[in-house]
Amino acid sequence: MLFVLLILTAIARFIVYGTFETSVLAMIFLIPVFVLIMWTMAKQLAKKERAYEPSQINDWSFLHTQNVFRIEKPLFKGLENKGYIKRYFQNNSQYVLSEIFGSQWYLSLEVEIEGILYDIRWYQEKQSFKQDSWKIYKNGLQIGEAKTANPIKNSASSKETIIYHMEDKQFKSKASSIGKTVSLFQEEQLVGTASPHYAVNNVQVIELKVEEPLYIVGLVLHSYYFQNV
Repeated sequence: MLFVLLILTAIARFIVYGTFETSVLAMIFLIPVFVLIMWTMAKQLAKKERAYEPSQINDWSFLHTQNVFRIEKPLFKGLENKGYIKRYFQNNSQYVLSEIFGSQWYLSLEVEIEGILYDIRWYQEKQSFKQDSWKIYKNGLQIGEAKTANPIKNSASSKETIIYHMEDKQFKSKASSIGKTVSLFQEEQLVGTASPHYAVNNVQVIELKVEEPLYIVGLVLHSYYFQNV
């Protein structure tokens, strides 16, 4: 988009003043080079994500280093590959707008855990423009919903909070004010956390008090949405 704007600027200046600005021309030619470099770097990071294997981690973990390539990122429990995480867009316009305005826009995810596919599908509720909402599907059947906390009501306590209603469970995730740890609560009891690995960059470790796939789904969504990974 910037590339197009610069071209239009150069054309406009030529029409009005009959000359081209050297600096604008230089920027126009440098942008494709910059994009190519960033694309190459993202491709290498995507390759690293595919090849991820944890070391000395007993809990759930995954590696997240880039958003350009929407690949299946392995999800491990200890040293065993248990599934994957993959971002997707419901149409091309959502992808374009996300690239322009930020990765939070239109966030939808596939999370496969031990052969069961959870689809976290973004949707816009009517008259709820300050909140993002998702419908949660399990092997194609809707099992619940999630939404960010209303920022107008008690904004201090609702900061970086997502509320979930899945199957017979109701819980919420909140980010710690210190560091990047995400905590998941059910009936005010801590049931799981997600936090960066203490030694390996971009590795997110999920620790559960009880082995419950829905808790993993919630912690993954929170980590991606608020960019705690």
